[in-house]
Amino acid sequence: MSEIYIEGQKVTYYKPEELPMANLSFNDKDFYEDCYAVSDHICTQLNIQNPDIAFSGKLRRKGTNENESILGGYLWIPEDVPGLKKPLIIVSLENYALNRFIGSLAHEHRHLWQHIYEPAMNKHPAAGFRESLAHPAEIDADGYAIWYVSNYFGISIEKAAEIVCPEEKRAYPEAFKIRILKSEKIK
Repeated sequence: MSEIYIEGQKVTYYKPEELPMANLSFNDKDFYEDCYAVSDHICTQLNIQNPDIAFSGKLRRKGTNENESILGGYLWIPEDVPGLKKPLIIVSLENYALNRFIGSLAHEHRHLWQHIYEPAMNKHPAAGFRESLAHPAEIDADGYAIWYVSNYFGISIEKAAEIVCPEEKRAYPEAFKIRILKSEKIK
């Protein structure tokens, strides 16, 4: 098991090479292996290095209360975290649904792609959900996640968009449409 402190919180996770020796239940080990298999597939598509992956029961935006701003995932890169050797994606298990979870993985991998191939896109990350609605990096990451979920599950772009961006569909129809258009350009 690996561990690192990020913003004062201990994060523990298993790297792919640690899984054969991990003291995990059969289901947990399978879950990790499946996540890394999806990650491998996404990394091949995006031509990026495989990140490590960790899971969290809860992810919140910094400075928000317990009942708001649930995050699906977060990407940490070595430049931001002392001691981190390779990128680390932390994915939330809160409100878990497989299709939404795969969308979160795809979204965070796209942020890693942006970091490598389009660094100006995410030079100033969105400072909250409302700002993320029009933020180019978030639109791009959501668009890729929609496209990936659509292909992975064999469903329409519209259905995938409802899975990946339910808040936008419910309350921000223009932001929802922009994400669908972005995903269609990725095709």
